[in-house]
Amino acid sequence: MDAKRHPHHPHAQEAEDNLGKGADVAHVNVKLLGMFRLDTGLHELEAEASYVKDLYPILLAKAREVKPGTQIKAADIDGCIILIDGKQCRKSTKLKDGQTVYLMSPVCGG
Repeated sequence: MDAKRHPHHPHAQEAEDNLGKGADVAHVNVKLLGMFRLDTGLHELEAEASYVKDLYPILLAKAREVKPGTQIKAADIDGCIILIDGKQCRKSTKLKDGQTVYLMSPVCGG
């Protein structure tokens, strides 16, 4: 039984946790927009990752470096709209060299 295809398999979580490890790493440009940009003090950065979700710890570390008092958490990034080269994607999307990843906080209001 393949753990990646069967979520109730005993090793399914382990397979998901290792999704980005050992895989091909892509060099990407990350641009931050909206409130996420204001809250982190980051506008743009270059990073190496295999999947979009692998960018999260990189962004958190960089945000804390730029703005030490920031209260930003992985859940805040998880709530962002993610675009790769202008097309909406998911955090499980595999990255390719040279892509531009946009993270935009959702717009709220009435």
